[in-house]
Amino acid sequence: MDISYLLFLQNIREALGSGVEMFMGIISAVAVHHAIIFIPAIMYWCFNKKNGQFVFFTFGFAQFLNGILKLSVCCYRPWIREPRIIPSQYAIAQATGYSFPSGHATVAGGLFVSSGWVGRSKFRRIPTIILFVFAALVMFSRNYLGVHTPQDVIVGMATGIFAIWIVTIFFNWIDKNERMDAPTLIVAVAAIFLSLLYFKFKSYPIDYVNGEILVDPQKMMLDSFADAGRALGIIVGWFIERRFVKFTTDCSWGEKAARLAIGIALILLMSKAVTPAITAAMPGHIGRFIKGFVELLTPVMIAPVLFIPVSRFFAKRNEVK
Repeated sequence: MDISYLLFLQNIREALGSGVEMFMGIISAVAVHHAIIFIPAIMYWCFNKKNGQFVFFTFGFAQFLNGILKLSVCCYRPWIREPRIIPSQYAIAQATGYSFPSGHATVAGGLFVSSGWVGRSKFRRIPTIILFVFAALVMFSRNYLGVHTPQDVIVGMATGIFAIWIVTIFFNWIDKNERMDAPTLIVAVAAIFLSLLYFKFKSYPIDYVNGEILVDPQKMMLDSFADAGRALGIIVGWFIERRFVKFTTDCSWGEKAARLAIGIALILLMSKAVTPAITAAMPGHIGRFIKGFVELLTPVMIAPVLFIPVSRFFAKRNEVK
């Protein structure tokens, strides 16, 4: 039934032409563009620190779970299973790794639904609805573009929603047990490194077509190593900030603007210069792991460290006044 549904959408895609296909491709691409990290980052830096932390945690945990599921199930992409399916040119480049569950749908749940959820009492209703609708569009786009089955996107979204539930429980618990942050860090780091051993040493299906490997497990591990690195970046950054930095969003609009400028510049520097250098120097699994670690450590911990002199500057300026 899943293949029949994708073939049905493929017929619609061909009938409607490239305009709708390109739109769906844009929706799909935006969902995993590195700029989406600014959604929780701006919340975290400038408006509501705890809500920002919540979204970072759900985003990182959801992606980490997605990586474990992908490399456990090892489900091939729809066009490998059914040659009649022709994936869209606007999505094929991003369709890396195994198919189940959808990483795009997982991000849609772990980041967009999570952002709408924590902001539901702060936002006006329209921004929250927009985030939820966009998440639904991301799910549909992956089917429309022929790169995921319905079960891929449903379980991907369920993974994101499960992450929201688990992180909600964790945040309520850690608020009541503040000194348990160090044991939490130790357990999380151990779990992440155990997952790397699992990725590296578990067995994978090896199928050949015309003497060549159909899907190379070594390549499929790259995204999951990056996801594990992101999870580590979030938990390590959270602990260091919590124990040593302790910044607050209770500041002037001028300071918020300065933080925003510094944070955006820092993330752009990391994404355009630092992380490409890391993967160029270490193109394998460890390089992708370190890249993921730096990507999320940057907004969660490094940027707040740079906010310290900014806060001092604004405090001194207020004293002069």
